[in-house]
Amino acid sequence: AETSVSVYLGASLTRDSDLRVEQPAASSRATFRDVSWQGKDFEMPPHYGFRVTRFFEAAPSWGASVEFLHYKVYAKTDRAVPVDGVWNGALVNEIAPLGSRIQNFSISHGVNLLALNGLYRFTLAQSERFPRGRLNPYLGAGIAYYVLHPESTINGL
Repeated sequence: AETSVSVYLGASLTRDSDLRVEQPAASSRATFRDVSWQGKDFEMPPHYGFRVTRFFEAAPSWGASVEFLHYKVYAKTDRAVPVDGVWNGALVNEIAPLGSRIQNFSISHGVNLLALNGLYRFTLAQSERFPRGRLNPYLGAGIAYYVLHPESTINGL
């Protein structure tokens, strides 16, 4: 049996996505399309993660891991994006600077992910000196639970 603990830092690579804002009290329900994001990965708190992996003695090719990952994303509010829906009670369907309505939108206290994975590793380049193989790539699949912590400034509030 083998157990390992991994701790790591990293960087987030994000794709543009839609941002939907619903504020019943302000009569707003709108979708901002193709919003760009940035990570600010090495500003506090940094992008980090840790993983505990265990391969089993009875079946050494099989294992499991538990992983926690924390990263953050910030909307680039200086860009014009398509917006449609209702904003402050009025219909909107235009391209407008995101910052004119949303001054700040971030998931800066984290996109937090907790995952449980099953693993299968391959034994390659076995020899007398390396009976478990010199190279052990593995495949994994599992389930993950996300906990988001968004913060925003919308219409100056």
